[in-house]
Amino acid sequence: MVDSQMTDLVYEWREAWARWTAADAAGRSVKTCNKIMDRIWALGREIARRPDLHDPIEALCAPGRAPDVRLHAALVREHWDCAGAAETLLATISHSGATIERPVTMSGALSISTTQTAQSAALCLFNIDRGTGNTGADS
Repeated sequence: MVDSQMTDLVYEWREAWARWTAADAAGRSVKTCNKIMDRIWALGREIARRPDLHDPIEALCAPGRAPDVRLHAALVREHWDCAGAAETLLATISHSGATIERPVTMSGALSISTTQTAQSAALCLFNIDRGTGNTGADS
């Protein structure tokens, strides 16, 4: 059974991403976009702390989802399943028509030019491969 808090938290996280995307596209201030992103990261950490929310995030990493959704979900998944997150990021890059060798180098990540999402996924994969990850110090 899915409780409403579970669905509400994942829904709020997805809505925050939609707000950030709209703000970025509209050219809103960096301060405005950063405030939304702070909320996205906080929600992602909260989701990561809740094992009952892992399945919905892993489902968002699955093939058939929009590349942006997969990228965003992989960044949350990285908190508890770094290998699964890396696999999702690699699939996102591959889905764009690009290939990348691992371990990823900065020049390799920046050479991905098929889509902005694929390049972002490559840079995130670079962070995983170099051991720093993408989840921040308080994950």
